[in-house]
Amino acid sequence: MDFLQITQIFEKLETTSKRLNKIIILRDFLEQDRKVAQLIFDMICGNFQRENNKKSVGISLKTIFSVISFLSQKSELQVEKEFNKLGDVGEVAAKLISQAKQSSLLTQTLTLEHVTSAYKKISITSGTNSNKIKKEILANLFLNAKDVLEYKFLARLLIDDLRIGVSEGVLREASVNYLFPKIIGIQNLCDKCFYINLNSKSCLKCNNPIDEKSQQEHFENRFKVVEIGTPKEIIGLDNFIKQEKEIEETLKFALRLNPKTHIISTPEPRYFYKKFLESFEKKYNTLNSFTNIILETKKDLPSILKVNLEYFRPIKSMLGVRSNTVEHSFEVSGMPAVLDYKYDGLRVQIHHKEGRIQLFSRNLDNITKQFPEVIDFIKQNFPKVNFVLDSETVGYDFNTQKYLPFQMLSKRILSKNIEQVNHIKVVVKVFDILKLNDETLIDIPYEKRREMLENLFVNTPIREKIKFDLELLKNIK
Repeated sequence: MDFLQITQIFEKLETTSKRLNKIIILRDFLEQDRKVAQLIFDMICGNFQRENNKKSVGISLKTIFSVISFLSQKSELQVEKEFNKLGDVGEVAAKLISQAKQSSLLTQTLTLEHVTSAYKKISITSGTNSNKIKKEILANLFLNAKDVLEYKFLARLLIDDLRIGVSEGVLREASVNYLFPKIIGIQNLCDKCFYINLNSKSCLKCNNPIDEKSQQEHFENRFKVVEIGTPKEIIGLDNFIKQEKEIEETLKFALRLNPKTHIISTPEPRYFYKKFLESFEKKYNTLNSFTNIILETKKDLPSILKVNLEYFRPIKSMLGVRSNTVEHSFEVSGMPAVLDYKYDGLRVQIHHKEGRIQLFSRNLDNITKQFPEVIDFIKQNFPKVNFVLDSETVGYDFNTQKYLPFQMLSKRILSKNIEQVNHIKVVVKVFDILKLNDETLIDIPYEKRREMLENLFVNTPIREKIKFDLELLKNIK
């Protein structure tokens, strides 16, 4: 697809203030060209960049300033001043490059493939002249661009700051509206142009007022309506929610419907829509890829309910909720609850399969090289056990037996030469197991996962449960 077509969608999203309208715009994008749209979804939330080594792909403002300076024939100081005035590198690129650039017969039409190819080339570029080569790759992108929208959104995209008001949640909801069956009361149909909107009072396509009272009749004229009710003899949604097996069977039934020909009618439309969103989010959190999840569920929608954690594809960490009092903490977590210490460390997800080990941060970055002693410990103690562990790595002073502040640990994370910072020792606090051998454990109650985790560490040289002290390895024969 031409990059200009994509920038026109970006522009439409930027000038649209309503969240629901953004969702429908993105849903239509998926229907127009699924392969391109799912890749753009991944680029918007940084999945594509991470897959291509986000640290190497990372492009600074200074680099973009340099490229704009070269193309606009302005000094970098002039470019920076323009940025300080406009506050948007995209607007700076659109203004300065369009003023200076002349058309050339030698340039090609800029396509999405050109942009993704540039990312991949930059990710593998290293060495003494790498910065110069990267700037040349970026300059060629701008030279092939011909429209101010291309300059604007290309510059923004390269620094991961599109400014189109689209969050990961919006992208997930757009995907659900594309993949899942429609629900009367959530989606509504324009009786003039037959466009399907999302809980809107007027049609997004033709601006015709939506007749909310006649939606059932309108949909019945164009779809096969399938009624899904709450289980018999159960009064109230609270009781219905407790019937997990019945809910799962109902969801499976709903997901087998053809979204193009069938539509759901239910007394609880918002509840079912919420369940659709939850099932998509849960699956997405294990894949971290719109491309993969849309491709898989487009072929088999009920597979959205099957969660399988893949080795070496990190999942998003469940984050804590701030609470000012113990009482409020129990209100959030419920009772009974498991309590653990919160350390001033780094969230680390440990993947081990058949001798191959990788560590990932909370942001899903690969940080394996930063902690070689963790790798050594796992190789020595778990040579035949495959697992995914959730843990926190904490800096530790073994002389004073005190934990170090995160600022000390961050030196190890950011250092390019681990030998210069390996005097900063660490302790790994493991608090959860997400996969053991071939079994994904995410849906198993935490109490049972904790028991499996403790059993895993029974025969390892640890000073207390679910903690291994990497420095003690020197004394182990």
